[in-house]
Amino acid sequence: MAACGARYLRKAELALNLHKVARKVTLGQVFVIEESMLIGLASLTMAPQIRTPDGLRIEQPPSVILALLIVTGFSLWNGPADACREAILDNVLLAELSCLETNLEEDHMDPEISWETWVEKETMIRYCVLYFLSLVNIVFDATPPIRYSGVQLSLPCAEAEWTAPSAQDWARNRRPRARISLKDAVDDLLNSSAPTPISDSPFTAIIILHTLLQKIWYRRQGSWDKNRPLDAGPFRNALDKLESAADSGSESTMSPHNARASLAYNFHSLLRLARIHLCASMGNCLAAYKTHDASKISQAIAIGFPIERSIESSKAALSATQSFAALLKFGTVHTSGSGTLHYIFNTFHSMIYLIKWLESMEGIAAITWTEHESQTISSIESTVKEVELRPEQAKLSLSRRVAFACLIIFKAANTWDLQTVLVKALHEYATKSRAD
Repeated sequence: MAACGARYLRKAELALNLHKVARKVTLGQVFVIEESMLIGLASLTMAPQIRTPDGLRIEQPPSVILALLIVTGFSLWNGPADACREAILDNVLLAELSCLETNLEEDHMDPEISWETWVEKETMIRYCVLYFLSLVNIVFDATPPIRYSGVQLSLPCAEAEWTAPSAQDWARNRRPRARISLKDAVDDLLNSSAPTPISDSPFTAIIILHTLLQKIWYRRQGSWDKNRPLDAGPFRNALDKLESAADSGSESTMSPHNARASLAYNFHSLLRLARIHLCASMGNCLAAYKTHDASKISQAIAIGFPIERSIESSKAALSATQSFAALLKFGTVHTSGSGTLHYIFNTFHSMIYLIKWLESMEGIAAITWTEHESQTISSIESTVKEVELRPEQAKLSLSRRVAFACLIIFKAANTWDLQTVLVKALHEYATKSRAD
């Protein structure tokens, strides 16, 4: 946490030094825990601490898992490329520790459970396992280290329980009843018309979106042609149900400093990603991100990815435009203090899709555009007009104008090195395309 704080204070060297120490200490605790479990000296059902032969106290999950999750996240966002490779390796360890928690017998309904014990178990459910499902997969198109189908945990609790400030408030808001499992919830969402049980837990909607993104990724990997559109029907219906059921608030009307902003922004950004991944495989672009090399990322954007004309692809473009409008309204203040680092990355991802979709449409005679395609392009044009482009930029094609508008909007997103590299890559792509 200190390393992350130093990074937000723009003390890059201090942040990196703190991170190196944090990683070494955390990995040391991970290895002791794993060794202890292997030789039968400890298990996750024992006391929350282990002591080595020399008396060193070792914390057990969730403390170590949360620490490793933060260490991994720092490496992913801060870079450089060798740090990203470290993060992939740490990801494997994180998966091993998390998997130890995926099949434990749940006792959240135990009327005798203490608030402290319940918080620890709920933390494991929320962050150490479920939120971790698609972290690296979304950032770099890497294979998910944990498949959701192997997770035998219930969905997170209602927000009133989770946010209770005291044991007394928690007891008043507690709902000691059976909770549906993640796997059952996702299967029901895809296969039935039953209502979605997430209205009292926006965080649950985010977890389900992570799971759907993973399922879409695996479905695409199993296709003989990874660039072909997927059978979008079940996924589209699931996403539509999630969008209508989630009580997360609109990002376009919610201040980034609102207490619910993080949930709202991240929900909508993940929803957009899911809609985009139904239409196109952006794996090559994402895989280039881990190089932390602006030129290689720019080349990957230039190569692009096939986008078939369909109502789904134009809806995904319209959805990406909405994220563009939200950032245009609030700016990249999202990166400061509101917990929406992923929102900036996901929005950048959406903008790349929008630019490439526009390029594909610009290669087609406007007279052949469908009504929905025409309406989407008109909406994009109206949004871009709100950005003060230079006169020579304002004369460019709409796809180029969107690219330069994104550069203006993302200019302040420079807290983390990956953000800076992505903006440089987009600048290189936009200026080169303009020259061509």
